[in-house]
Amino acid sequence: MYIVLEDNCKIYYEQIDSGQRDTLVFLHGNMEDSSYFRKQKEYFSKRYNLIYIDTRGHGYSEFGNKEQKYDLRLLAKDLQEVLERLKIASYVLIGFSDGANIAMEFAVVHSRKRLKGIILVGGNLRPWGLKLKVYLEVLKLYFMSLREVEKRKIIALMLKSADISYKDLNKIIAPALVLAGEYDMIRYQETKKISNNLLNSRLMIIKSGNHFVLYEKSSEANSLIEDYLNDILIEKEE
Repeated sequence: MYIVLEDNCKIYYEQIDSGQRDTLVFLHGNMEDSSYFRKQKEYFSKRYNLIYIDTRGHGYSEFGNKEQKYDLRLLAKDLQEVLERLKIASYVLIGFSDGANIAMEFAVVHSRKRLKGIILVGGNLRPWGLKLKVYLEVLKLYFMSLREVEKRKIIALMLKSADISYKDLNKIIAPALVLAGEYDMIRYQETKKISNNLLNSRLMIIKSGNHFVLYEKSSEANSLIEDYLNDILIEKEE
């Protein structure tokens, strides 16, 4: 299904309405699409309503006006508009990689009244949060894509700092789970700094996991997320 945004950009989303009270919104990583969460779909669909969104320029979603600034703030604004159009009363954001960065941007800049929690998997606010080898690989990929305007703008998201600071994370009042693999491509210091600047956060590292724990260690990751959701949603209900 599609939603046409104010700037006429078509955003693809998939909605699974299980008739439950709580909704999980999944945000994928750079150069991916919502199919990345296929190992979460079956696991969580029996207990939650699910929404999967292909970020602008990814998957089935259009890129939109190429002249406008393509950054996390725009993608967070897109997310806000999609959720408003779908009239989702409350939700938990589950963001992976760039999706985690969009979730942080969203939680700081946009309305937080309906946000019950955020789950950040492998996120970073600064490019130096990437391990050096990974940063150099991304930089190489960027220069190899100089003639592909849209692809270059997408890759550039990994080479630029977010529009928010670590201190801005203090503004997020929703509970947060910060999740990463032991051998993540994000530096542990970056992951810990993000967690430390969130007022109500829980940091969990999956042993022997890499950046792609939601897929490669899905059983463990799903179980940790489920336990966390049980904690924060019960607290909200009370």
